[in-house]
Amino acid sequence: MIKTKNTVSYNPVNLDEKETVFAKVLSALRNDDAETYALTIKEWVEIHYSENVPNENGEMEVQNFINKKEVRTIQRVMTFVEADQLTNTLDTMFTITETGSSRRKRYTILGHLLVNNSENVRNVEWELV
Repeated sequence: MIKTKNTVSYNPVNLDEKETVFAKVLSALRNDDAETYALTIKEWVEIHYSENVPNENGEMEVQNFINKKEVRTIQRVMTFVEADQLTNTLDTMFTITETGSSRRKRYTILGHLLVNNSENVRNVEWELV
């Protein structure tokens, strides 16, 4: 999972609404005929708020809550060649110690981070969570 380093506008109608945007790859599907990978990516914000609620003694107290709000779900497609180039770049930037399926998952997370930063997604830098 990754997130924006700064708060950004997440509401296309009200640009004044700003929060940290979180993102993660939900699925990665390989199409061998087309030689592509299709990634489904979910983005959301966590809106913090406080509310008066009764405690165990029946007295009212302020408690903090988080409302998780989905911003968008997008699909990104990359060719096998693009995926190989991204893997080679990640190998020069990171020491990936995982093996098997865990290794592929780590490549997906780091690749998502690298692509978001290189494409300046939401005009802000992204970081690992």
